[in-house]
Amino acid sequence: MTEQENNKQIPKVDNSMLRKEPAIVRQTENITPKPQDEMIPAAAQVQKQPKPVAQVPSVDPKKANLIAKKKKKKQSKKMFALVAVFLFGLMALFAIAFLLIYSVTDPENNPFIQLFGLEVEQWIPFLINLISVFFGFLVIISFFIGFIGVFKIGAAPKDNKPAKQKGIAMAMLGSMLLIVFVVTWMFTYIWLDGKRADYAPPVELIQTTPEVVTGLTAPMVIGFDASVIERSVNPRQKEILSYVWTFGDGQKQTGKKVSHEYLRKGEVDGSYDVTLKVRFIDLKTGEEGTQDFHRTIVFDNEQVAASFTASVEEGAYPLDVEFDATASVDPDGSIIGY
Repeated sequence: MTEQENNKQIPKVDNSMLRKEPAIVRQTENITPKPQDEMIPAAAQVQKQPKPVAQVPSVDPKKANLIAKKKKKKQSKKMFALVAVFLFGLMALFAIAFLLIYSVTDPENNPFIQLFGLEVEQWIPFLINLISVFFGFLVIISFFIGFIGVFKIGAAPKDNKPAKQKGIAMAMLGSMLLIVFVVTWMFTYIWLDGKRADYAPPVELIQTTPEVVTGLTAPMVIGFDASVIERSVNPRQKEILSYVWTFGDGQKQTGKKVSHEYLRKGEVDGSYDVTLKVRFIDLKTGEEGTQDFHRTIVFDNEQVAASFTASVEEGAYPLDVEFDATASVDPDGSIIGY
């Protein structure tokens, strides 16, 4: 093969390509690999960051024991205070029950009435006021115990079950004490209120004017009123039809309110027995009935019936007149001076 044929078979190389290859190599050499963290998104980097570990401070065992003991002492003091309040309430209830039973059964021979310097009719109102103050104080204490328990339940963390249990126990204790004290207070008041009649002063069913009808001096006009009797009748059961008064001196009148003049003392110890006959009808059965009420009027004295005469009733001045009072009479005694 000739040289010309060999030259034809060998391809020609472009010189421009040969010149550019070193540039490409240089560019690839200058490229430096980026760190792996720069290629990861920022969100992924945050997620992969390790969580900080909280450092638990070291606690001295002696200090921990002292703190635990102090907490136990505080809790024991609180429980002791609650138990003391409860026992005090029970003891007070027993003492009041004994006082009431002993003092109310015998109004006339009640030593507490003299001890407190009261009248008989003032004893029941005094007891009602005393018990109201006492039970009111106990109710306020029990309410605050329950309120503190509810506050502890709300303030305790969700994970702290012992604290919530303590709050629940305190709230239940306060609620139970509140119910017991309120119910006892109510029934005690009702029972004492029913005893007012035993200590109340006697009320005259027949009211008079003047109110005191003993030691009177005749003649005198006395008014009589049956309004108290009318108020004491239940209008759903009975209806009053009439009032008939007998004054003890042979005179009578009708009406709820009347008046009568007594001219002299009664024949028996100067007294008169006034009788009121009330006629009524029973609204359930339709039957009529009567009921008598009495009031005693006592006269201790009668006015002197003064009388005199004159010897001369008219004449020229100067005139001498003689007066004579021998006709004056003291119906229930003797005249000792003029």
